[in-house]
Amino acid sequence: RSILLKKIIKTPGIVHPSDITPQENGTGINVLSTLKGLENKGLAAMRDDGSVTGVYPFSALPTSHQVKLENGSSVFAMCAIDSLGIAYELKQNVTVTSSCSHCRGHIVIEIINGEVSRVEPGSALALHVTLGDYKDWASTC
Repeated sequence: RSILLKKIIKTPGIVHPSDITPQENGTGINVLSTLKGLENKGLAAMRDDGSVTGVYPFSALPTSHQVKLENGSSVFAMCAIDSLGIAYELKQNVTVTSSCSHCRGHIVIEIINGEVSRVEPGSALALHVTLGDYKDWASTC
């Protein structure tokens, strides 16, 4: 999983199994088999050809949830809540730019030292649901 995360963070875009070099793999694992295992556990999203379109919480494809990292680079999150989790996954300050899934209004959230330090507009809210109650929750973020 960490190899895929590094790939998506460094070079946004779909990751193909052949993009993972022997030096990166290092352990000699079967890349395609490992990717399928991550997909089966719900940790990766893949196309039929084995290409990876996301590794939670990151999306290799553009989404409406963009996260600016401390070094100035940006990544995409799979959903709004995942965008907040990136600050904690990478242990760094981030600025999330997103939009409301209901009204498409612009939202900015800044996380500094693990705490939400700015929310625009101030009226923005996050809704949490018990994901186990829904079969296809990922497509509704």
